[in-house]
Amino acid sequence: MNGTMYVVFAVLVAYVRCATHYIPQTDCVYNGAIVKDGDQFDRIENCETCQCYKGGISCYGFGQHIVDHRYDCKIVKVDNCWEEAVLVSEESTPCPSFSAVPMGRK
Repeated sequence: MNGTMYVVFAVLVAYVRCATHYIPQTDCVYNGAIVKDGDQFDRIENCETCQCYKGGISCYGFGQHIVDHRYDCKIVKVDNCWEEAVLVSEESTPCPSFSAVPMGRK
């Protein structure tokens, strides 16, 4: 019985490796695509950069979201991932004081 279990296990492992595209344990899968260990990719729709590391994916936000600004400033949206604070009286002049956080995970 013991020998039979080893044979069944060996055949099962061989079948799984052949039936699926064998992915090294350090690589990642994201939206059905294989991401190699150490590679990174941008998720522009979420303003995030993600990286595959030893089988796991970690992401962090990029861009700038204004959370507070002076009374004489306003927020201007530059693109999906970037906002700037400018003076109301002169939009080409950056606001001298504001607070911002990364745009990712809005």
